[in-house]
Amino acid sequence: MSRNIKANREGGNIARLLHNAVLTNQHKNKKFLKKLIEKDYIVFEGAEGLSNVTKLTADFFAILDLFEAKYKDQADLDFYYDGNFFLPYFKVFYPKYIITNSQGKTHEIKDLFVIHLFKWNGNALYPSKLEGGRLSKTQLEVLSGYQQSHLSSHRNWTSEPLYCSYFCVGGDTDVSRMMAEFSVDMDMDRYELFLFCVDSMITWESIEGVPFIRMEVVKNADSIKVNSTNTRAASKVLKTIMDQKIPLDVDFYISEGLYRIHPNVRASEFIKRIALTCMTFSEYQTVLVSRVPNTYNHFLQMKAENAIATATVKITSTEDYTLFRGRKLYPKIIKEDTRLSKPVSLEDHIVYPNFLDYVIRELESRIYEKAVVKSATKLYHTSDNASRGITSDTVSL
Repeated sequence: MSRNIKANREGGNIARLLHNAVLTNQHKNKKFLKKLIEKDYIVFEGAEGLSNVTKLTADFFAILDLFEAKYKDQADLDFYYDGNFFLPYFKVFYPKYIITNSQGKTHEIKDLFVIHLFKWNGNALYPSKLEGGRLSKTQLEVLSGYQQSHLSSHRNWTSEPLYCSYFCVGGDTDVSRMMAEFSVDMDMDRYELFLFCVDSMITWESIEGVPFIRMEVVKNADSIKVNSTNTRAASKVLKTIMDQKIPLDVDFYISEGLYRIHPNVRASEFIKRIALTCMTFSEYQTVLVSRVPNTYNHFLQMKAENAIATATVKITSTEDYTLFRGRKLYPKIIKEDTRLSKPVSLEDHIVYPNFLDYVIRELESRIYEKAVVKSATKLYHTSDNASRGITSDTVSL
């Protein structure tokens, strides 16, 4: 497939004929379609140059009737140009639904389209591929590249909004098994069941089956991950503690004869208080982080209060549209309801663990240095006092 569902822009007179037919919603007239098939103006994969088109036409019309009866105004027939021929396909739109997974996570998806592609095996017309994409997306979905969990990530959506890719249907699912069966023995009665299985498939994120991209990436798409320690900010914290002689409100323990600091909640809260007093927001937002849910080592930068989407996304291919049941449909960005977006509170932010470890190690080093200096000074004064009391016939050790 051309990897998009844009309205036909090339293919000469046949393209214009099909475009006008789709735009006026006359393209499903069976006499019209039969004539197009007989003249090879439209073909199915595997049926190029087929002389006897009676069975193929009958199969095609049966599938057309089934899509019309099952999906009604939610599905339409369309054509794409592969460089040589125009191939028919069916597209089904799902205006709004909730996708879920076995962990109880959910995400609302709007304007998903599923493309049904067909192939002729010499005896019957059967479903060969399933593709899909999105006609509209939220800003966070655009930033994350999320289409649907079992569609590959698409980060160029603003320039290619009508792009479509193959669904990962799994190796041992109802959909994959039935598609394999149909390639050998097409059964129209079971095909209707297959369409219900497809409807079910798009509403389920099979995390056990390893999706292309998980729905959870959407939530934090406009957040910046923290992957390294801001040593300049760490130096600022250490200098503040030393210059102001701030007592260390931490838990100590002794290991190998040295004082150590527990990198626990108390230490994190202590460093957090220091950071908030000696840094600007742009500095401490790289220090105070929130943990990405269900992960151990993924952390996000603090965002300004009520901040949503650090980058504004716009569709650049504004002239792209698809035809659907006599209408031109243009891709769009869905405005999100920010009232439901609650920023992580300051109390729920922690000090980035690697930053905390770095500061703790530096504090321990300074404690050790101070202890060495103090011990050396004490030893010096002890030795000096002893020297003054030694008689001329004695030797100090």
